[in-house]
Amino acid sequence: MEQQFSSESQNNLMKLFDVKRKEIVSHCKEVAEEVAENEFDLFEFNLFLASFGKDKLDESTKIVRELRKKSDKGKIDLSEYEDLLDEY
Repeated sequence: MEQQFSSESQNNLMKLFDVKRKEIVSHCKEVAEEVAENEFDLFEFNLFLASFGKDKLDESTKIVRELRKKSDKGKIDLSEYEDLLDEY
C-alpha cells in the first residue's frame, strides 16, 4: 500500500509541477508581450519626435539658405540677426 500511495503522490506532485510550469510560462508570455508592446509604443513615439524635429530642422535650414542668398545679394544685413542671437 505504501508503494501505491507513493506512486500516487508522485503522480499528483508531477501534475502539480506541470500546472505550475504552465502558469509560469503563461505569465512570462504575458509579461513579454507587454514589454514588447511598450517598446513598440516608445519606438513609434521616437519616430514621431524624430520626424517632427526633422521638419523643424528642414524649415530652419531653408530659412538660413534664404538669408544667405539675400545677404550675398546685399538685400539684407545679417547683423540684426546676430543681435537677436546674442539676446538668447
